[in-house]
This record gives sequence, structure tokens and C-alpha cells, in this order.
Amino acid sequence: MNTLEELQEKYPKIYQAVFDKGHAEGFEAGKKKAGETVREEGIQEGITRGAETERERIRAVEAQLIPGHEDLIASLKFDGETTGEQAAVKVLQAEKTLRASVRQNMADDAPAPVPHASAPEAKSPKTPQEKWDTDESLRAEFADFDTWQAYENAMAKGRVKLLTGRK
Repeated sequence: MNTLEELQEKYPKIYQAVFDKGHAEGFEAGKKKAGETVREEGIQEGITRGAETERERIRAVEAQLIPGHEDLIASLKFDGETTGEQAAVKVLQAEKTLRASVRQNMADDAPAPVPHASAPEAKSPKTPQEKWDTDESLRAEFADFDTWQAYENAMAKGRVKLLTGRK
């Protein structure tokens, strides 16, 4: 018996038993190898997907950066849990706290308000000459100081009456 065909012709049952056993063992070995290959491919795909998902999460966290909150963003993007939306909320809370602190510091550092100063009283002319010098309408109505002073004296003594239009 030198060939496979001779074994098959002379001993078909033995040939079939050997064939079936080899087929089953080969199938199991192939199945095991295929399973390992699929498993390895699945692991690699999971690693790739996980890495991409983590990069996207980090980009979303970085997108929430407001100047002044770099340390907060750095801690959030490497915690492995915080999403972009959660980072936005935390940055907003930190910004509100910062602004309240700055506002309080400014209020604490501000000087006390100055009391209201009343406006200076208008000086009324003390002498007739001062009145003449400061009232432009008098100088427009009367030709000179002496004429106006004579009018004022006459008014004070009741010698001059003002006529006004009737209604």
C-alpha cells in the first residue's frame, strides 16, 4: 500500500474513519484558529474605535476652553470621563465663581464714595455797577450806565410805570 487510492479501494471503512477524523480535527483546528483571528481582529477594532472615541471626547472638552480656565480643561480632558457638555457646565460654573470673586474684590478695594457737593450759590451783583457789567440784556436796552441808573432810581421811587399789553 503505497498510495491513498489503494487504501481507499482495499479498506474503504478505515479510509472513511481516518478521513472523518482528520476532517473533524482540521475543522476544529481551523475553527479555533479562525476564532482567534476574529477575536484578535475584534480586539484591534475595539482598540481603534475606543481610541477614536477618546480623541473625540478630548476634542469636545478642549472646545469648551475659555481663556483663564486652561488648568480646568487640562484636568477634565485627561480624567477619561467628562464629556464636552459636562466640561461646558464646569467651565461656566468656574467663570461665574471667578466673576463673583472679581466683583467682590473690586467692591472691597473701591474707595468710599464722595458725599454730594452742592452747587455753589450764584452771586448776585452787590453794586449797581456789578449788575450792569454782568447783565448783557441791560446793556442792550439802555445806552449807557447812567441812563439805566436813572431808570432804576425812578422805579424805586415809583415815578415810572411799566405799560404792558392788554389781553
